[in-house]
Amino acid sequence: DPNPNSKPSDPSNPDAPILRLYFKDDSSAIPAGGGKKEVTVECNAEWSASLPKDCKWLTIEGKDGGKNDGTLTLKAAENTSTESRKATLTVSLGEGNITRTLEVTQDAKSKPALTLSISFKGDGSAIPAGGGTKEVTVTSNGQWSASLPKDCKWLTLDKDGGTNDGTLTLTAKENTAYEPRKVTLTVSLDEGDKSQTLEITQAANPKPVLELEQENVVTGPLGSAREVKIRSNVAWKATPTVAWLHVKPSEGTGSKSATLTITADENTAEKGRTGTITIESTDGSKLTRTLTVAQKPAAVAATGISLNPASMTMGSGGGMVGFNVYASKGWTISGSPDWMHPDAT
Repeated sequence: DPNPNSKPSDPSNPDAPILRLYFKDDSSAIPAGGGKKEVTVECNAEWSASLPKDCKWLTIEGKDGGKNDGTLTLKAAENTSTESRKATLTVSLGEGNITRTLEVTQDAKSKPALTLSISFKGDGSAIPAGGGTKEVTVTSNGQWSASLPKDCKWLTLDKDGGTNDGTLTLTAKENTAYEPRKVTLTVSLDEGDKSQTLEITQAANPKPVLELEQENVVTGPLGSAREVKIRSNVAWKATPTVAWLHVKPSEGTGSKSATLTITADENTAEKGRTGTITIESTDGSKLTRTLTVAQKPAAVAATGISLNPASMTMGSGGGMVGFNVYASKGWTISGSPDWMHPDAT
């Protein structure tokens, strides 16, 4: 018997009413998309069929009763739910004192495969060193969550999840380091184990630069000015290490190139001398450059001696004038007129 629960109402009486119900083909559920299901009724009397009054998705197509054997056609609407549903078909004899039932099932709508993809909105270029935001597009048909590593302090998310498509905004603090930094954003579906990652990069603070056009200059005994260009993107200061050297400007902001003007006091000695000017950054980057200045000795003529100035004019009232003597050996003053009184010191 295809339906063992449907049996003669009185097996000991061959003339007793008979009522059996079973699915014509098989007892499998009606597809979620809807469809028809036929039920075979074996009977030797009049019968009627019914479904619960609150059942809206399943109907009896055509006749809902008959006499003797017959067939019922059940028609199901599409099931848009992700849950299966059931209804009970009842067939009754005569005044309803004998009934038989069949449970009719319709499959649930299949859940769509969950999808997830993430991408940068715009381009994937690094966030500037000064800080800023970056947007990430999330494409999905489910619930998802987003996270950054717990030890990431420089980058934050505007939200930690969403449903279906959405946008994440990441905000980065200023990067004061001279190296770029990276972190991984992870977006995961709340259901299942699907996840996607993106590497977020922030550019490095520009590396400090402090460069001199040249690191050695030579000046004459009179200390005439020499110029040296300085290129820097950090604040700096310039300090002579000897008293006879001078530099202008003595400091800069690093916002633009500058030119150092170096002067020296007159060198009256027979030997040349060397001094240095130290240029160092003042922003904490600890950059140092050294400019070496060589000054020539006092000028000496081919005769072994020279004067500076070589001639002088005195007023009629007399007075005192001075001049420098540059010599490669000992010297004396002679041939002075009676009105001139030289004094070598």
